[in-house]
Amino acid sequence: MQIRRAQPDEAPLLSAIARQSKAHWPYSPAQLDAWRDALSIDAASIEAWPTFVVELGDRVAGFYALDNGPPVWVLEHFWVVPECMGRGLGRALLAHAAALAERSGVHAIAIDADPNAEAFYLACGAQRVGAVAAPIEGQPQRQRPQLALATAAERVDDDFGYAWRARKRGEVQVLHRGRLAATLRGADAAEFLSEMAGCTPGEAQHVMARLTGNYKHGNERAAANHPRNRR
Repeated sequence: MQIRRAQPDEAPLLSAIARQSKAHWPYSPAQLDAWRDALSIDAASIEAWPTFVVELGDRVAGFYALDNGPPVWVLEHFWVVPECMGRGLGRALLAHAAALAERSGVHAIAIDADPNAEAFYLACGAQRVGAVAAPIEGQPQRQRPQLALATAAERVDDDFGYAWRARKRGEVQVLHRGRLAATLRGADAAEFLSEMAGCTPGEAQHVMARLTGNYKHGNERAAANHPRNRR
């Protein structure tokens, strides 16, 4: 197994891998066709974003691409061909991405995950920080988990049991241990979503604790360095 930088002329191959990997899950051909553009990567993106492939023998078996624009790095693509799943390639790719982000001073990588992939990301150390409604035909209640993968230097144990989810009407619900703790609307919801995009998992927990007035003793000092809490 070898991980190397992707080349721009590999865009068609990487797009094919993304579509093949997505088709591993139980989605209809019509739904996969509707996602065709989202499952494509072009040469310009490969040149602009940190994009790396994993090779198994002489075959490209998967790749990732990080959108490294401010304010947060986002895992834009992460795919392994189905017949090579379960061999540790995905874990190696994700560890490579986290190490790259850490060297660049990035505290966390944001992941807008397919619900079928959430268990993998959680097993690799990501934390669920929210969810967004993503209904498709036959799955009206489908949601995409919003995850954050802290880089190795920023892994923390500040899990106070908070999560959030975005609703169809633009509302954001903040949950504490599965129970509704607050509902945000309008500008407050938009500001909250912007802040979550730039938070490590630990910082997100502190922000939601502050928002709901449910601090544990001493958390005020621990959260003092977050921009929201300096206002």
